[in-house]
Amino acid sequence: MISLIDIGVSYAGKAVINGLSMTIAGGERIALTGPSGSGKTTVLNLIAGLTRPQTGKISVSGSVSYVFQEPRLLPWCNALENLNVVMSDSQSTLPQAYEMLRRLGLADAEKKYPHELSGGMQQRLSIGRSLCYGGDILLLDEPLKGMDKALRDDIAALINEKTIGKTLVLASHDSTEIDIFADKVFAYHDRKFEREASV
Repeated sequence: MISLIDIGVSYAGKAVINGLSMTIAGGERIALTGPSGSGKTTVLNLIAGLTRPQTGKISVSGSVSYVFQEPRLLPWCNALENLNVVMSDSQSTLPQAYEMLRRLGLADAEKKYPHELSGGMQQRLSIGRSLCYGGDILLLDEPLKGMDKALRDDIAALINEKTIGKTLVLASHDSTEIDIFADKVFAYHDRKFEREASV
């Protein structure tokens, strides 16, 4: 479960989030939506422990995996190694890493390093790494941005398959992404995210 109670976050003295309270039960799939700069990514960073609030209290039960807006790959590892490094046993998990590359459409890129991949390929690899890590909670920050429809459909199906029964929190202003991943939507109003009608 994820619990945010009366959270306040300011940057350079300007309030981005003010008095935010939200509870996300285990296994729920929710979307945070709103314009750029509304604090969607800040909420994900709060859940991941990357940002600390100035006020309020956060409680997160379970391990967290995060797909950032920009790929955060290990530059000294090739594609296969970037997947395998987050898994527990390198020998027994290699077949899983190879299969993940295939599902990502990156089977021919296993020995390529991040700088040798296009931006879209890096993003897919980043998604695959988060799915290989697993975790009880998956945070997604506009994960399908820039993908064509066929690729979006394939990657979305992969994410949904690998997150059955897990908690998923999506930050997006893309209605298609929201429809694909979320059962509940919280929209930004007055520096808070408030529950909208169910998807």
